[in-house]
Amino acid sequence: MSKTVVFRSMVTGLISLTLLVFPTQAFAGNTLVLSTEKYTATPHTMLMNAIITEALKRLGYKTVLRRLPSKRALYEANSGEVDGNFLRNSSLSHNYPNLIMVPEPITHISMVAFSKHEDIRVNGWNSLLPLRVVWIRGWQICENKLVNARKISRVNNVDQLFNFLEEDRADVGIFIKELGVETLREMRIKNIHPLLAPIYEYDLFLYLHKKHAKIVPQVAETLHAMKEDGTFQALRDRIQRQQSDH
Repeated sequence: MSKTVVFRSMVTGLISLTLLVFPTQAFAGNTLVLSTEKYTATPHTMLMNAIITEALKRLGYKTVLRRLPSKRALYEANSGEVDGNFLRNSSLSHNYPNLIMVPEPITHISMVAFSKHEDIRVNGWNSLLPLRVVWIRGWQICENKLVNARKISRVNNVDQLFNFLEEDRADVGIFIKELGVETLREMRIKNIHPLLAPIYEYDLFLYLHKKHAKIVPQVAETLHAMKEDGTFQALRDRIQRQQSDH
């Protein structure tokens, strides 16, 4: 059995009671449908899913997760087809005014350049402009910072991004360091590495559609309480144990 299959089984086992995965529109009542990017299942994505699910469960909501390409996930959340979207940075509402940020970070990440060429030196966004760069469609910060790169390409998901690099169709690919390393391990790609020096570091948040504005403070308070009472760490430890068992 492949590692990817094992991880997917772990995801199901970890949150099967609270996390339902259906390609449906938002349900009425106490169910919230959230869109998120379509990633390979890794310990990091498992943890983020589990945190969101537990927070909403404490407030009496079931969570339905809808995995979509990045740009489409945002469109459906902003239009109200689903109830919210995660994980996104703090500047999202500028371009998607119907989405309200839950003001408690879920995680802190580093965005880096991945490449087969470890001799490339990274020193901020401008150092990437002479290169052929690929990123995931819908990542607005890359659109803003790298529009004048030597050659730009956009793909739908991280698997495509790393395949793009493997085929030498780009010099660097922009992605989240921790999740990227885990995905490379799952894809069994050994010749692509994160380059030193993060390009950008930031917090990631849950966003809810404005129709749920009333519960935004409660969700923020619950996430903060989960950090204080050790739930974040307990979920992380449980996932690590399950990973080691497989």
